[in-house]
Amino acid sequence: MKRILYIISSLYFMQIGSAYAQIPRFVPNPADNKPVDWSNPADLILYFVLPIIFIILGLVSWKFRKKHNI
Repeated sequence: MKRILYIISSLYFMQIGSAYAQIPRFVPNPADNKPVDWSNPADLILYFVLPIIFIILGLVSWKFRKKHNI
């Protein structure tokens, strides 16, 4: 019986917490998101070029460490 009471009360409090949640003003939120503009060079570098460079550097570092037992 105690387990059922704990489950019901925890579900009740989780529901209340989500009911009172709100998005603060002057803070970016998901409703303000815009799609990535691939014609913008900064977006292209940030979302495409940099991750590829980090992956390549990680693989080179991993192979160097594996080869030299570091």
